[in-house]
Formats: sequence, structure tokens, C-alpha cells
Amino acid sequence: MRRLASLVLALGTLTACGPSEPPQVIVRHRCGDVNFGKIDGVFGKLQGENGVNGKFRVKFERRGEDLYALWVPGGFGAHELKAAVESDDVAVFTETGSGERLRMKASISNDCRVEVKKATVSASGAETESAEPAEKYVPFPDLVNRDFQPCTETLYTGAAAKSWSAAQKFEVPDEPPVTRSSNMPVAAWSSKDEVGPGCEASFDLWTDGQSMEVVGGKTVEEKDGRLRWHHPYENDFLGLHGVAMHRKVSCPGQEPKLLGVACLQVEVK
Repeated sequence: MRRLASLVLALGTLTACGPSEPPQVIVRHRCGDVNFGKIDGVFGKLQGENGVNGKFRVKFERRGEDLYALWVPGGFGAHELKAAVESDDVAVFTETGSGERLRMKASISNDCRVEVKKATVSASGAETESAEPAEKYVPFPDLVNRDFQPCTETLYTGAAAKSWSAAQKFEVPDEPPVTRSSNMPVAAWSSKDEVGPGCEASFDLWTDGQSMEVVGGKTVEEKDGRLRWHHPYENDFLGLHGVAMHRKVSCPGQEPKLLGVACLQVEVK
């Protein structure tokens, strides 16, 4: 009778408490957050054993469920690419837009680097892989102060920087123009409607994606029925340079908004 009572007591306890919860299993990637399920932040191209070449850089951004990369593959131009994530270790990033686009075929290497193989994809979707060897990128937070914004419009110089009619006739040359002047006025043109009543227009001016020559510039005026965003840019160094103007608007009670990124390449001799 005592054995039966013990059995009934044991069954009652099991019924009251229910079955125990299974242990929670947390799977961590071997490279921590360096995987395409969690990756975020800025990376620079690995050069040598421990060096980083900041001219080749990428900023990974998560926008809701989607993963994007703002990629500067050397030079001065940035490109926005959207990822097709195949797994935590493999993703294919393709430049947004139409026509011929850049493609970044990325994987996580055994030593936890982001290994990138360059390619292009045609308007029809045909892919051409670059003959260049794969590049490796590593997290490098110091690059957060570099420019990662793709160009959206032209930054004008010369007569086109002073007159809207001249700007309308301007054609971007195949090769960067040459200047021998230390002073090079630059300007971007936009619709007056971009800056509403009570809002303030301003711009930041970057050189070679590395530093802001001007922060919060206010030289924005109405001219020729447009808004002219302008600055007397100084050519301090010889060689080929990229200049970018980030045009912004700030309205009461709202976060500043980026309106456009005007870009110019020039060779100073």
C-alpha cells in the first residue's frame, strides 16, 4: 500500500509540474559577428599580414531584413550593393540600379576574413568575373570617418559652376580635366523646391573620401531659377583627386536629410 501511495504521489507531481523544458541551444558562428547573418560596420582591405588599405573599403548596413554594402573598390567612387545571402558564410552583393553593375561575390574565410571576388553583371544578367585575385577585408572601425556615399549627380567647376545655362551644356569628359590653378570654384545645382520654407540648406565637402574640407557649408543661393550650392575649393596637392559635396537640408523637428552627393574628379598639375 505504501508503494502504491508513493507511485500516485510521483504521478501527481509530474502532472502538476508538466514535462521539463528542453535545454536551449545557442549556436554561435566560429567568427562571431563576422558572418552574413549578423555582419555590420566598416571593413578595410587587408594588405600584407596586418596592414589595412583604406582606399579599398566597405560598409555593411542592415536595413530591416535586407543586407547592403557601400563599397569603395579603390579610387574615389562608392557603390551601393544589395546582398543575396546564401548562408552565414556566402553572399552575393549586386549593385543597385540598371545597366552594367558591379558584383561582389563574398565568403567568410577560415581565418574569419571577408573574402571578395570582383565581377560585373550586364543589363541582361550575364556575369563576368574579374581575373584579379580575391581580396580580403577585415573590420577596421577607424574607417567610419571615411566617405561611403555613392555619387548621385555632377559637381561642376569652371563656367558650369557659375551659370546654370553653362551647366546644362556640360558633358562629363572621359578623362578627368586638368587644372593648374590653386583655386577651383565648385558648385552643384538643384531645384528650389528641395529646400522648403523654414528649412536650412547646407553641405559637407570631402576630398578623396578621407576628410571633410567644409562641414555645414551655408553658401547656397538662388540663381538662374535654381539653387546654387558653391564653394571656392582650394587645390592643395598635385595629382588626381576626387571631390564630393554632400547636399543636406534641415527642417524644424526633423533629422537632417541627405539630398544628393555631387562628385568631381580633377587632376591638379
